[in-house]
Parts: sequence; C-alpha cells; structure tokens
Amino acid sequence: MMSSDARARARIGNGEPAREVKDYEPAYGSKVREHPCVESMKDNVLRDRGRPEIPDAWIRHQGVAGICATIQECWDHDPEARLTAHCVAERISKMEEEMDKLSSRSSSAEKIPEELKISIEVDIPEREVKIVEMQNVFAAP
Repeated sequence: MMSSDARARARIGNGEPAREVKDYEPAYGSKVREHPCVESMKDNVLRDRGRPEIPDAWIRHQGVAGICATIQECWDHDPEARLTAHCVAERISKMEEEMDKLSSRSSSAEKIPEELKISIEVDIPEREVKIVEMQNVFAAP
C-alpha cells in the first residue's frame, strides 16, 4: 500500500520535473471510510476486487505506461496469474535498457529526465548481485 500512496501523490511532468504534489490520500481512499478496519479493506480487495486507481495520464504516458501495465498485472485476482518478482525485475531491466537506447539516440534537449529513472531493489538471491551490478552500471556517469 505504501507504493500506491506514493504513486497517488506524484505527478508526471512533460519532460520536466514534477511541479505539483497532490494532497495525501490513502490507498482506496475514495472507496473506504477515513480509518478503515481490516475487514472493510478485505471486503474491498478480496470480495469487490478493488485496486488503487492509476491516473489515465500515467497510462497514456510513453515513459510510464510499461510500469503501469506491470503494476496492473501484479494485481491479478488469481495469485497464479500474477507476475513473479523475477519477471517484474526482468521487465524493468528491459524498460531501463530501452530508455537508455532512446536517451543515447536523442539530442541532449530530448533526453529522458533523471526524475523518470527508477531505482529498484529486488530481493532475489540468485539475481541480486547481477541486479545491483546493473544498477551501478546505469548509475555511472
């Protein structure tokens, strides 16, 4: 839920740093009362299959649409159909590679802003070292 809280407050700029931050609203804030009990949250998520809303602007944004689609696939009601952490890490790595390719092809004025680059920590023992190494490569000047 913390990630949905953070997502809900962020605004994407058009190639510029985000200028606005929305007021805090808890996940499912429009669907449950102010201080929901565990049972009402279970009803919302399990019975009603409620999920946090992703703003349409994010879904339409070329640089963020892939992340939104991945998030939505992680929310599948059927646990067997949800993406694994390994699959999510692979997708994000591919997205990062594509962003770097686009960034290297474009002029300096068109490059993807640092604000859109995402820092990722994934706890997958067999891949953890490789992911950290990849992050260090991408972070190098």
